[in-house]
Amino acid sequence: MFVVTAFIQFPMPIAGGGYVHLGDAVLFVISAIFGPIVGTVVGGAGGFFADLYLGYPMYMGFTLVIKAVQGLVVGVMFKRLRQNIFGYIGAMLFAGLWMIAAYFLVDNILFNIEVALSASLGNLFQIIAGVVFAIIAYPTVARMRLADAMEEYNEAILSGEYDVEKEDNKSDVDADKHETVIK
Repeated sequence: MFVVTAFIQFPMPIAGGGYVHLGDAVLFVISAIFGPIVGTVVGGAGGFFADLYLGYPMYMGFTLVIKAVQGLVVGVMFKRLRQNIFGYIGAMLFAGLWMIAAYFLVDNILFNIEVALSASLGNLFQIIAGVVFAIIAYPTVARMRLADAMEEYNEAILSGEYDVEKEDNKSDVDADKHETVIK
């Protein structure tokens, strides 16, 4: 999320600055695939470090919480709403409304109501773009079975079947069975 937020962003011509990015799309996809814990960490850390890198230190603490909650919300709602497209869209929209409301309060505290209203429009565009790109990206990323491969790889390490110190270890994912194959 940090890379997409920090390096693929578009400045907004509003009082107080700000930018629109596709980091939310990455956050939504990661939260849906890997769950609420990973989504919370990726959202909070990714947003926090993006604000640091891009020169918005006054937002860092707020962003840490706001983006962490977004990841948590999408991860939990996606799992509870039977992992279907309507649950996914609902989870993203709910997390997006949270983000818009939270940053509205933050901008009102840091600046004033005019900046908060102006920034909310940019945040709305950001969420719409994030939802659209996440809907497009999710099926492709989900088919990669990254979460399953990561879990199987970790199980192989923990069971002792895979020696992380040994250089000649090779691990592949069997595309048909989605199992880690230790060679």
